[in-house]
Formats: sequence, C-alpha cells, structure tokens
Amino acid sequence: MARQNPPIPQFHTLDSVQCEKLLKRHVVGRLAFALHDRVEIVPVHFVFSDGWIYGRTSPGEKLLTLLRNRSVAFEVDEYSGLFSWQSVVVHGSFYLLERGEDELDTTYDHAMSVLRRLSPGTLTESDPVPFRTQPFRINVSKMSGRGAEPEGGSIQEPTAEHMVDTTTPEADVLLHRRVAAVAADILGANSHLVNITASDGVVILTGLAESAAQKRSLEKAIGGIGGVTAIVQQLDTLWPAKAHRTPVELARTAVAALRSETPSAKGITLVIDNDWVRAEGTLASPADAQDVIRALDSVPGSRGVINRLAIG
Repeated sequence: MARQNPPIPQFHTLDSVQCEKLLKRHVVGRLAFALHDRVEIVPVHFVFSDGWIYGRTSPGEKLLTLLRNRSVAFEVDEYSGLFSWQSVVVHGSFYLLERGEDELDTTYDHAMSVLRRLSPGTLTESDPVPFRTQPFRINVSKMSGRGAEPEGGSIQEPTAEHMVDTTTPEADVLLHRRVAAVAADILGANSHLVNITASDGVVILTGLAESAAQKRSLEKAIGGIGGVTAIVQQLDTLWPAKAHRTPVELARTAVAALRSETPSAKGITLVIDNDWVRAEGTLASPADAQDVIRALDSVPGSRGVINRLAIG
C-alpha cells in the first residue's frame, strides 16, 4: 500500500476587511513598545472602533516609557491548531485620554462609551478594576494580517541560504550576570528600574537612574568588568510623576547645590533645557570646573549635566 503524504498547509494574507473583523470579535490583545533597545509586551483589554484601539491601564513606569516613544505595535491572534490560525498586527501611536475643558471636545466621552461596551462599570463606582484609571487610544496607521489553513497549500523550497550566528549565548549570559551583580550593588532598591542587555561584549543600559552621578558610577564599575568591550548608556533620570520636578523647581535645586558645594564658583549661569542642567561661564581652573560638574551631578530629577564651562 502506497504511503499517503500529509496535507500541505496553506498560508495567506488577510485583507483590511478580514483584519477589522478579527479585531472586532476580540477583547484581549498584546501591546508592544520599546525604549531604546529594550522591547516590552503586555496583554491589555481593548475595543476596536472607528479605526482606533481603545483601552485603559494603570498609571506608572510603563506609561512614562510610552509617552517618550509613542510608536507601538498591537497584535491579536486566533488559534485552533498548528496550521489553523489568524493574526493581525497594528502599528500606530499611543495617546492618553483626559477630560478636557473644551465642551465641544467629545473625545473623552466617546472613549468612555466605547470602553463601556466592554465593561459597563468602567470608571464608575461599580468598576470591576478601579485601579485602571488611565484610558488610552491607539490610532491604526498601518494594519496587516496573516493566516494559515491546514490544507490546500503547495510545497515551497527554501529561498535563502542557511544563516550563521557567531554569537556565543553562554558567554552573553555569563557577562549579563556579572553586570547585573555590579549594577545591583550600585543601584540598590532601584535596580529593577535599569534594564541590562549584554551581547558580544557590548553592554546596553536603558531605563531610569536616580541621578547623573549614579549613571557615571555605573559606567565606571561596568567598564572594569572583564569581557566588557563597550557600553551603550541610554539611561534617563526622569523620575515618577510624584517625585518629578518642574523646570523651576529643578533650577532652584541646582542653584542651591551649586551654592552649597562650590561657594567659591562665581559667574556661573545655569540653564534648564528639557530637564538637562547646562552650566555656562568661565572658571579659573579645570579643578573648579570639575567641582561644579560634581555638584550638579547630584541634583535629583535632572537628566544630566551639559558642560559649557570655559577656563580662563
């Protein structure tokens, strides 16, 4: 008896109508966003309506990340077998929703009506998840979909040569552990705010640090670890909202630090530029300039110090 060949799966592209239908019949998707070289994926409830994805979440570090890079991806899948599935991926921008003072702006009220299709008690006394107080929406700027069926396909030969990866996974894992241990000693209780990636001797740091001084300490310590060939430092010092300073508060704090720690430094002007502290002026010696930078490095809430000091 001749051996029967197994069925060949068929893969296909979903058109826009099929994509929208899939989005409308689901209420849970995955939101993907990036900060520098780190990618996060979180499950969220959602409603697709009029070309927008509506949802809500809890305030916190995740939102700080999203507001600094609004470009996101959103995915919804259906699955009933190995070769029986459909998937839609949306690319767009993430926006928080707040009730505005303009009575003609009905965006917030419309969002509430959409979200209450999913949960009638949304942001009312009967809300089943009252901690999710921040509504948001994502515009659908690009949408694509793929699907598979268990039969009806044809044999396709490989179209590319086999790729070779020269990276040694074990070495990357060992280096990551060494860097993480050093970082934990410096960061203490805030070590969870810094993300570490190690690959081929290159260490990438993203996330939040307390101050510019802490970032410099971290760079110096990691640079002394064997096997580290380069450091990509992309840490911010953007504090959570409750501790974040306004530009005026940041300026006053920086001036106070300068007067307290370098009382002999005269003729220095400080400029607050997008949470960076820029020091301008002329000092008598490089040592005086180093003292000024050291004092400003310790100012909490600043993203760092821009040195525009001259010696003369």
